[in-house]
Amino acid sequence: MSNPGPGSGGGGGSGGGGGGHRRAVWIPIWAALITAVGAVLAATLPPMLRHDPAASHTPTVPGVTTSRPRTTAPGPGPKSKPPEHPTSTAPQPADDDSPDDPGLSTAEQDLAARVTGGDLSGCYHAAPGSYASVAVNCTSAGGPERDPLILSFDDADGLREWVIGTRSQFTVSETGTCETYKNYSDLWNHDGVQTGNVSCYWTDSVYRIAWSFDDQLVAVVAEDPDASALVTWWKTTPVEL
Repeated sequence: MSNPGPGSGGGGGSGGGGGGHRRAVWIPIWAALITAVGAVLAATLPPMLRHDPAASHTPTVPGVTTSRPRTTAPGPGPKSKPPEHPTSTAPQPADDDSPDDPGLSTAEQDLAARVTGGDLSGCYHAAPGSYASVAVNCTSAGGPERDPLILSFDDADGLREWVIGTRSQFTVSETGTCETYKNYSDLWNHDGVQTGNVSCYWTDSVYRIAWSFDDQLVAVVAEDPDASALVTWWKTTPVEL
């Protein structure tokens, strides 16, 4: 039996080379088809099924919102307790410089006559409040911009209750006096003689001085945003009884 010649081996090699060539031709065709199908799917899939690499790396912080927080205007602050006897801002009766205003009662005219003279004039009706029996407001020539309030009491008990009620309107400062514009309450003297009680305190952005003439059963309340001017006026004893 004879061995195959060199020509047979060459023929087998030639057949194997033809199969490899056919495979090489189909590879780029399949790659092109896969790429085309992928492009079609990417265009037709809903957005929620598409893969977004950037979105997968976006951090999520619980409880944090990007919307602007709702703002609420602050409500009014707590109101201070209304004073027992605020001074009046009512205008003085027109063209009337005497206490004999026909609108005054006999008791109001008597009280106005007692305090009119010097700095006060043009008194008019005012509410007496809880403790006093009669009250008038009087215009001040050189004193506070709000007309001072004059109160008359029937007896010492009524005046004492008024003093206690006035002191309840504020907390006394640990240091300081009326002259240093602090919240203060104590006895006061006129010409070296103990005259009555005085209370000085801040309320509603004004400084108020309330003082009494115990032997006369009369009290005065005056207030002004300028504490220095008010104290200077008060120390001149604008009300003489």
